Amino acid sequence: YTLTLKLAALGFRQLAATRIEEVCQPLLDRLATQSGELARLAVVEGNRMTWVAKAQGALSGLRYDAHAGRDVVLHATAVGKIWLSSLPEDAALAIIAEAGFTGDNLGPRAVRSLTAMRQHLRDTRKRGYGVAVDEGEPGVAALAAAVHASHAPDAPVVATVSIAGPLARLTAAR
Repeated sequence: YTLTLKLAALGFRQLAATRIEEVCQPLLDRLATQSGELARLAVVEGNRMTWVAKAQGALSGLRYDAHAGRDVVLHATAVGKIWLSSLPEDAALAIIAEAGFTGDNLGPRAVRSLTAMRQHLRDTRKRGYGVAVDEGEPGVAALAAAVHASHAPDAPVVATVSIAGPLARLTAAR
């Protein structure tokens, strides 16, 4: 057996049927333009998240860009942390324990233990948004907000939106 582009085409058809890009792309475009950084949307599916849409706001100079369609590294990204912080702590830690502390090209500050992850989730819950600095990738900072299924106070998080860019521009003060 070999993979062909038919599998990718099937995935693109499924994504188009959800109308996620149709609804979210104008908002991501505006967020990218206003921030001057990469804006992305990740959706929750089971115990995983997948990047599904993006918009680039950096017009010149150093640009951070990432591929859509990849699974989110939950323990080392702002989007992963904000979603996991919306879950009961034991459930979130079980998801991380199952996934492990792995990922391609992680930054030097990536979480590497359940004890550290527990504290990151508590900090994220208290702050109300996700942060990852030099974690998901070296030299990259990101912040993320949760997208809930409805306005109900207990509505589950179904997606996240983030802004990411080089540490040189996306500083703590900014």
